[in-house]
Amino acid sequence: MLSMALHLRDLAVRLVITTGTEEGKHPSPATVMRMLRDHDQATPMTPLTPPTILKSTRPRLDPPPACREWRQNSCSFRS
Repeated sequence: MLSMALHLRDLAVRLVITTGTEEGKHPSPATVMRMLRDHDQATPMTPLTPPTILKSTRPRLDPPPACREWRQNSCSFRS
């Protein structure tokens, strides 16, 4: 919570009020938080879409015969 308050304070220092009686001053962290909350409430939430998995277009190469034989011999169960 403290880190969020510090970020709001840092953000408030960067912002400047451009119109009205407070023109040229910086908004308070509470005002920044209110603006962010109002923006979040006004913006409809879009559902997250799962990432698409791209498939490789390269052809899969089979291992050479020597490797196939080694793999079969080393993986087989011998009693």
